[in-house]
Amino acid sequence: MKKKKLLFNKVYRKIFNGKVLFKTCRKSIHFLHRFNSIAIDYEIFTEAVNNGIEFLQVFEREDSVYYTATISDFQNNGFNINFGYSEQRALNLKYFKRSRTQELPAVCRVPSLFEEVFR
Repeated sequence: MKKKKLLFNKVYRKIFNGKVLFKTCRKSIHFLHRFNSIAIDYEIFTEAVNNGIEFLQVFEREDSVYYTATISDFQNNGFNINFGYSEQRALNLKYFKRSRTQELPAVCRVPSLFEEVFR
């Protein structure tokens, strides 16, 4: 039996031409306060890496803030943790860019040809 794809479920979806894995959550419930981190399911993280996802963006509903981090930060600075539900890949909040808009922060975007030419 073929395994179901994890990226397309009720929690996660791809946005920005498939380069961003996006989810919404509430920090009071879903943030790892003890570790000052945000975590995603490890299987979903692995599938995101294998599918060329470059960023994770989390919309935190209580404060209406977008948290955006690179997948490479998750790979290089993240850590695995398991509270008994499933393995998770977590990243400290200091690696996330915070914004009130969904647009990717400038440090996360790949410059367009127009931006490169007229820099």
